[in-house]
Amino acid sequence: LYHQIYARGEWGQLTGLIYTNWEPIAQEYKPEDFNAVYWGVDFGFNDPSVILGVGMRDGDCYVFYEYYERNRTNADLGDVLKPLVRGAPVTCDSQDAARISDLQMRGINAVPAAKGADSVRAGIDWLKQRKIYICESCINTRKEISLYKWREDRHGNTLDEPIGLHDHALDALRYAVEPLRLQTGGMK
Repeated sequence: LYHQIYARGEWGQLTGLIYTNWEPIAQEYKPEDFNAVYWGVDFGFNDPSVILGVGMRDGDCYVFYEYYERNRTNADLGDVLKPLVRGAPVTCDSQDAARISDLQMRGINAVPAAKGADSVRAGIDWLKQRKIYICESCINTRKEISLYKWREDRHGNTLDEPIGLHDHALDALRYAVEPLRLQTGGMK
C-alpha cells in the first residue's frame, strides 16, 4: 500500500494506524499556556534530529514546538535547546549516551529515556489514553502521526509492534512525556 500511495501516487487508505486520537489545531501555543511542559529529543544525522515541546493541559497533550532537521550536530541541537528549555529536563534517545553527555557539557539538562523490553508499547499505550493536539507549525509530527501504523505479518494480521518508518517525531513525543508517564505509573 505504501508503494501504491507514495511511489505511484495512487489513492489508498491506510489501515492499522496507531494513533487515531489526535487532531491538528490552528492555534499556536507557548510554554506558558500549559500546566506542565516536557521536551523530547530523537537523535539523528542522516535521519532527522527531532526536538519536540509538549504541553499538558487538562490531561491532554499539545505538541506546540517542533525542530526537525537533518545533518545537525550536537552543537546545533544545543544552540536550539538552550534558549527553549531554560534548564528544564530534556528526555533524549538513550541509544547514544555520548550525545547525551555532550549536551550535558553544553549546559542542557539532558536525561536518557528509560528504554526497556516494552517501553515503546508502554509509551504508545499511555499516549493513546489521551487526546493529542498538534499545532499547524509542527508539520512533520502531523505527517508522521498520520502514517504511523502497526506491523502486519505475512497473512495481514496486525502485530503489537509499530513499523519503524515515520517515527522520528513520534519517538521524540514518547521521550518527552516519559517523565509524566513514569510518574503516573503508566495510568491516565
